[in-house]
Amino acid sequence: MIGCSPSRTEPPVNQTILAADIAPGAITVDVLEAGDPATYSQYELRPSAGSVRHVKEQSFPAYTSVRVPADFQQPSGSIQSCEKKPRASSIDGYYEAYCTNAGEDEFFVEDRRTGELLSHWKLDASRSIKGFAWSPNSRSVAFLTTASRTGKSPRDLSAAASGHPVSYDTIFLNILDMRTGRLTVYQVSRNVRAAFTRILAWSE
Repeated sequence: MIGCSPSRTEPPVNQTILAADIAPGAITVDVLEAGDPATYSQYELRPSAGSVRHVKEQSFPAYTSVRVPADFQQPSGSIQSCEKKPRASSIDGYYEAYCTNAGEDEFFVEDRRTGELLSHWKLDASRSIKGFAWSPNSRSVAFLTTASRTGKSPRDLSAAASGHPVSYDTIFLNILDMRTGRLTVYQVSRNVRAAFTRILAWSE
């Protein structure tokens, strides 16, 4: 069991290897980049190897022609907003993860048996939570985040002047070890134009 952690922003990126009994198997994340053409990619993360692999890429002539998989990790592998307070229980039923927004996105993990708050992470205003999922053995939980910046190229500045600023997102997968409370951060992709991203699956 872990104690309640104080609110804090995400730590620096690392590619730390996590023990297979803490974060087993593979996590599949997909990323859709806006544009003409639009680009769809899938990434496979194996925490026990500390690896992130780009395993699929597909282009579509226009964003309106995009077709992506309908299935993703349930519940909460993809969320519209933390304002809706989405929740996901661990596979063993002992824990519950959820996020909220009262100005910034915040991620929480509670003990369902006692109601005790076990972990609390607060993101800064440039970051947002896009989904979360439990490991198959309930010993860790992952939450997917983006860090956004506004484009500064001449084309981006022209779009911003017309009222349509262009964002570029760096995508991270954060894995919380339920035993120690340690957060490990994996960078999935950088500088993705107006990214749409989800956790598709966490398989053993």
